[in-house]
Amino acid sequence: MANPAGVLVHARIISDRQDTINIYSDDSWLSTDSIANASWNQIVFNDGSWKKAYRYASFNKSPWGKFVRFNIDGSQQYLMRASQVKADPFQLAMGRPTRENVTTRRNEEPGLLQSITLTNHPLMHQRIAEGALRWSEKYRSDTDELIRRLYLSLLCRLPDSKELATMNNFLKMADNKTGVEDLIWGILVSPEFQFI
Repeated sequence: MANPAGVLVHARIISDRQDTINIYSDDSWLSTDSIANASWNQIVFNDGSWKKAYRYASFNKSPWGKFVRFNIDGSQQYLMRASQVKADPFQLAMGRPTRENVTTRRNEEPGLLQSITLTNHPLMHQRIAEGALRWSEKYRSDTDELIRRLYLSLLCRLPDSKELATMNNFLKMADNKTGVEDLIWGILVSPEFQFI
């Protein structure tokens, strides 16, 4: 299979009476590679030709454990984007396909529009400012941890000792929020981020 795809689902349904039902995807789910007839979603349906979903790997191994945080226990909530969310110009510039098309492959080469969008789009400036405010409030007293978390989130690695020292010195000289904005901006326009 040239471009394998997978599905990971956790649906939490909360009723008016505050009853909670959690639905998780697992290898007991059934799937088919052909178009199902119109009655597939009825209570009585013959799914005898459907096969059990294939479990590719355990969650803590590649690929799922490396790319997706999928641990919703009520103490932490992670924002997940549904396909029905309206696509904004930024997402379209980054190659988000329209809902009318099924896209199994994306162009890996960055285009001119993507490069310009990443450096000049007002939404980038707005998101960086919002993110910098959140990061600086969360790690106000621990700049080392702030820098480590930024590197891990944006570059998928920790900073080396030289980078950590340089960024710490920079943050000490700059205003806290503006310094964090500049730090995020510097990482986003670095060749290492642009080529991930």
